[in-house]
Amino acid sequence: MSVAPNHDLGSVLVVDGGPPDPTASAGLRSRLDLLNGLITLGFDVALHTTDPPAPSHQHLYDALAELGVFEFSSGGREALVDVVRAGSYATLIAHGPAWGMLSLAALNQDPELARVYWGHDIQQRRRAAQARVEGQDHAHGIKALQLIEERCWREFDATVYPTLREANIVSDKVGAAKGVASPYYWLAESDITDLSTEPEPRQPRNQRRLLMVGGAAHPPNKDCVEWTVSELAPMLVQDQPDLVITVVGDWPRGDIQRLRSAHVEFTGQISEGQLRELHSDSLCLLAPLRFGSGSRRKIVGAMGLGLPVVTTPEGQQGALVRDGRGLQDGLLIAENPAGLAAAVQSLREDPTLARKCAHSAQRAAAEAYSESAYTNGVARALMHASRQRDYRVAESVATSHQTVAT
Repeated sequence: MSVAPNHDLGSVLVVDGGPPDPTASAGLRSRLDLLNGLITLGFDVALHTTDPPAPSHQHLYDALAELGVFEFSSGGREALVDVVRAGSYATLIAHGPAWGMLSLAALNQDPELARVYWGHDIQQRRRAAQARVEGQDHAHGIKALQLIEERCWREFDATVYPTLREANIVSDKVGAAKGVASPYYWLAESDITDLSTEPEPRQPRNQRRLLMVGGAAHPPNKDCVEWTVSELAPMLVQDQPDLVITVVGDWPRGDIQRLRSAHVEFTGQISEGQLRELHSDSLCLLAPLRFGSGSRRKIVGAMGLGLPVVTTPEGQQGALVRDGRGLQDGLLIAENPAGLAAAVQSLREDPTLARKCAHSAQRAAAEAYSESAYTNGVARALMHASRQRDYRVAESVATSHQTVAT
């Protein structure tokens, strides 16, 4: 059942660094999903960017205008204060800690503005996990990030994360049930393969290929590929010497020269059509992540297309908003290289297992990330923020009356 948009919320102002480029990263693609979801629900949507408009971004602004974003503005803290003061917005959505903090001065101009902090992951936890894996000490930076994120949790009416785990951390920390879990991605109909009519077990054309997706700019991706090459690949090819790991994404030439081999190849950035073809032409998605948070689009995307996923306990966290549940969701999960290699071999040797994983993954992804699931989640998040805004305003009025009375 769809959740009807609450038109009492009026126009929504989204604050971000720049116009989202869906080809640049999964995170930016999710920002476009949010704008699309808000417009689909019937909200009037405006976008304020802190980066000044650049000629190279004009095609992105044109695409957003065609989508239905009705107003654009840009500038830093003072410019945003002016935009809020002059506008008639009822809800402000800020992406991530930098733009959450930037928005606080503007929010003070209008206490009745419902305020939503749209977190993409709890960055303090991701940075701490990264430091542990890399053996580095970033305690001061992590503490500063913790203070920033927790201030946003307190100051905003609702904090939205893509997983129940993260939403519950917010509510446990700042109370008032401020944490909200909502799907991070919107899978279009073309992103969900219908496997219900397949009479035979799924047989990829190339059972030798293991697909990995992710560019080097994102630390969890870089660590994942480097760890795979150094620790997992030797174990994979020991019993399966014809296997090839295909890495999709933008990687520096020096890294490619260092990591590639007869068993590891790099494609660079490719088109959506080429990526979809690789999903059809691979045995599984290999995602042995060792740190990160939020939900990973490469895992969600593979599930929607019915590609079995071999991942770690870290990789399953946040899949499907709640944590993925292994074979029930088409995920093969192992903690170490030996277990991951065994999972790959089991898919290759057992077509029935591969088919079961494909069907389970496709069904689970469709339930969590379809258009209705996504837009319902966005609508619930905004209505939750509206209710919390009403409580906050009422408490402020009551406090003011009490002060006057005394």
